[in-house]
Amino acid sequence: MNSKFSVASGALLTGLAVIALAVPNTAYAADAGSSADSNTTLNVTAGTLDLAGTTDGDFGETSVSTIHNSGFTSSISEAPVVTDYRGGDGAWVLSVKSNGTFASQLGATLSVRDNGSAADSSASGATLTKPSATTITTADSAVTTASAANGKNDLKYSVGLNIAQGTNVKAQSYTDTLTWTLGTAVEQGEGSN
Repeated sequence: MNSKFSVASGALLTGLAVIALAVPNTAYAADAGSSADSNTTLNVTAGTLDLAGTTDGDFGETSVSTIHNSGFTSSISEAPVVTDYRGGDGAWVLSVKSNGTFASQLGATLSVRDNGSAADSSASGATLTKPSATTITTADSAVTTASAANGKNDLKYSVGLNIAQGTNVKAQSYTDTLTWTLGTAVEQGEGSN
């Protein structure tokens, strides 16, 4: 029986050896993986460039005798809000002009200046430029320029009225209209050529 077992075992080992030789020897890496890319997208749409927050102001009250004897000076605060949600690098310009009533009927001077008592707040990345003081006439005068602004910009101004001493005025109520205009730097540049 041992000889049969030996022959059978030998035949079995020989068969296994033949099978092992017939199977190709392929090596596999333990952590061999494959990779593939998938793209994801987000579409961001552009918004607008807008101006809001301008308000009516009241320079108060004075008398003919006060203007004649010492002149009159008063100021009001103005706080326009520029929102720039265009999502680009385009600059903008804010300008102001008067309809000329105070100048023609009172000989008065209107001016606008940065309101140092209330700081502006600007969107990140925006560089705001404001002149220290600008005389308001019947032509647009730039009061703020911004380079590549995005987001909300809260601006603070003081609008001044000055009537010189000795000016001959009528005793009545006077109204002047200030027009604030927001445009792109290119539009403002083209308008001045």
